[in-house]
Amino acid sequence: MSDHEFGANDDLSLPKATVQKIVGEILPPHGGVAFAKEARDLLIECCVEFITLISSEANEISEKEAKKTIACDHITKALEQLGFSDYVPAVLEAAAEHKEVQKGREKKADKFANSGMSMEELARLQEEHPEQLSTILNSIRDDDDAVGAIESLASQTVALNRQDEQYGLLLLANKLTCDLRLLLPEAPVMMRAVNSFFSCSGKLFHVFSETYILQCYRAIFDESQALSELLKAKVCCLAAVAAVGAQYSPDTISKEVEVGLYNLARHFLEVTIEHEPLHAIKACALFAQYNIMNKEMVSLTYVETGLSMCHIYGINNRALRPDSIPSVEWRDLRNTWRTLIFFSSWLSSTLGYISGNAWSAEKRVLADLKFDDADNITEVVQTEMARICLLKAEILRMHLVFKDLTSLAVETIRGDLQSWYGELPESMRLGVTAHEDLPVGTKRSILHLHMLYLGAIMLLYRRVATQFLQSYAVGGLGGSLHLHPREAFVQQSAEAVLAASTSASIVKLLLDDDGVFKHCWLVIFQTYTACTILLHSVIQKQLHGFEPSRWQDDLERAEDCLSVLAFCGSQDRVAEQFHEQLETIYQTASAYVFSSESNGAFMETDDQSIPLRADNPFTPMDDVGEANYAYLLDIPPQANDSLVKLSFILLMMLGQPFGDRGAKEAAEVNLKEHWLADPSRYEYPQMAERVDWNIENRRMFQWDLSKLNIPPLEAMKVAGESSSSEGALDLGLSDSMSAGTFLGSSEPSGWTSAASLANPLRDNENMWGK
Repeated sequence: MSDHEFGANDDLSLPKATVQKIVGEILPPHGGVAFAKEARDLLIECCVEFITLISSEANEISEKEAKKTIACDHITKALEQLGFSDYVPAVLEAAAEHKEVQKGREKKADKFANSGMSMEELARLQEEHPEQLSTILNSIRDDDDAVGAIESLASQTVALNRQDEQYGLLLLANKLTCDLRLLLPEAPVMMRAVNSFFSCSGKLFHVFSETYILQCYRAIFDESQALSELLKAKVCCLAAVAAVGAQYSPDTISKEVEVGLYNLARHFLEVTIEHEPLHAIKACALFAQYNIMNKEMVSLTYVETGLSMCHIYGINNRALRPDSIPSVEWRDLRNTWRTLIFFSSWLSSTLGYISGNAWSAEKRVLADLKFDDADNITEVVQTEMARICLLKAEILRMHLVFKDLTSLAVETIRGDLQSWYGELPESMRLGVTAHEDLPVGTKRSILHLHMLYLGAIMLLYRRVATQFLQSYAVGGLGGSLHLHPREAFVQQSAEAVLAASTSASIVKLLLDDDGVFKHCWLVIFQTYTACTILLHSVIQKQLHGFEPSRWQDDLERAEDCLSVLAFCGSQDRVAEQFHEQLETIYQTASAYVFSSESNGAFMETDDQSIPLRADNPFTPMDDVGEANYAYLLDIPPQANDSLVKLSFILLMMLGQPFGDRGAKEAAEVNLKEHWLADPSRYEYPQMAERVDWNIENRRMFQWDLSKLNIPPLEAMKVAGESSSSEGALDLGLSDSMSAGTFLGSSEPSGWTSAASLANPLRDNENMWGK
């Protein structure tokens, strides 16, 4: 269900995702019949009108009978009086079914509550008297005198600390021969979480088929089976899917249920690795997805574990399918491998991590990523998403390898990106009318694919921005910017601004179409980067004296980005921090008062006239597009000090995700010490042993920020003070936003500390003349 699906009239609406799912089940899967959004909305309105009509009639009937509660027979009478008597049998059948389900729910919910025994006591009893505990559990399930059975053992039972209830549950799950349903939420809650996963998450993350997960659900809830290791593996798969699905429905599924599902799933992962290793690979992908926004070390480890197992079973080699793996299962496993490659590459390009596993950097990975079925558009989308993320990771590797960015490196990467886009099937291009016939989820996945491509262009521009800061730290306002030849850098800057504007349009389109979920990390980070680039473009145009009509469009696109971040920020702390950080800059840019005499370095691109200074390497160019965007890489003399400060803050924000070179944790080439001190590493020791992967002794991640060459804040100040008026380049950055840090954190990613940071710009409003 969409996060903002309901407005003020919650009682007068229906879940759009649920209606869409019902329609999808009714329509033939390969019949070529599409169901438009307008038709879905009309269907929902008709359903609401029908429900309102029946309710009103039933209310009148109950009032005539002097009843204060509308009963089932009032509904059936209303249907008959309104001419819908054919509906009555189905309604009565549904009512009877609901009644039975409700009985079972109340009965099950009351069993342990009425027994007077806690999970801690059950765990302790299992250690000391397992045979007596089995008797008690059988009594509880059979509605016998459970209280009496427990009271007879009261003298032998010692209560444990109530804070260890979760541990007690897992102990029972591992050692006790009992009904696993006692460890899971109620069946309707589980089904709601599963439906949320398949209706809300992208196709890329559907590593388990919906059919298989429903089989697991029925095996656990509907079928009477003896407890076995295979059944525990099914619980792992089902709980992993439900845990991720619960993240998409925070309004209807509590955080406690979500965390409990995740803990139960990972508890059974060891069993799954031993008895269902291929399913364990898929579970690792889901665990990585679950942790990707708040426990990045855990997420990366699950990714590496999944890729390790893929390597063991040869899933990374598309041409060599083992005879032991059926072709259908092989296709699913290949999809899972591509998902893990996507996670690994996305985390690398976002955090600055480079995997230490030898096979992750093999050049053959791109070739192995080729899709197996060109007619399966879902598989094509998934493959292309993984390929573009690999290219983004290569951009990061280039950033780490080369001290200075060269035009050859820029042209090489641009060529790779253009080749990728040129090989993209025509049906995957933006604006293709064929998209109208695709399912909603597939269309959104195509938009996400293009966002990744645009993100790669912006990632390269972030490297250009870092080079700009280096050049400025060396030369200052009066020195050369040392970016030669200028054409490649200016052209890349132009493409980045266009990519940012297009990204802003896509995320706003997704938001208006109920296609943005508040914890979607892809949308959040893409929106943040796009907004930062657009605001920098606006500030640079203001620095050069462009008329408001020349930067108003960029400002409007930035406002669209802020609306998306505000929507996500209502539940996601990282999005909230991004929005708070950028909102202040946006307000400053919006309040700028244009004056044609305010800047002596006024740049007018309509007639390609740019006033020159002797040391300015960015002179007019023959190509109109390059000349139009030369303003991005130039600070004119006598520029407004406040705008100069703001421009450099935005450039530093673009470089921040790569971390602080002065931080001990980030500066280490090997994160072994940080990893050994991370409490979360104890989540999976047995898992690592089973795949023959020693986390402690292996160089899992490389993090050499000395190669990034991001100039420290002190260098920027010195450069400014040597060539400008006193205080002109005091950027006003607080300690929480020092140069080269990500949201002020000294950790490699900084995600976990985002919510606790103060807005560095809020305390410096006087700097902007407010």
